[in-house]
Amino acid sequence: MELPFNEDEVTIALFDCCGDKTLGPYDMTMVFLQANWDIVKADLLRMFFEFFSTENFVARFNATFIGLILKKENAKNTRDF
Repeated sequence: MELPFNEDEVTIALFDCCGDKTLGPYDMTMVFLQANWDIVKADLLRMFFEFFSTENFVARFNATFIGLILKKENAKNTRDF
């Protein structure tokens, strides 16, 4: 990743996800995040900024999925996301 995430990219990726799936009985579904985007947006954007700037994952992220955000058409390399 060469550029930090921006709000539009994160928003588009979130709303492109299927809303009714979760990894476990105590996890939030995507529909929760989608329905409450105005409330959770600042915290999630801060989390993505922190990840980009520190390159550190919270251990819990290893138990979830990661959706790569496309940075350009016809992506072929990791840096294209």
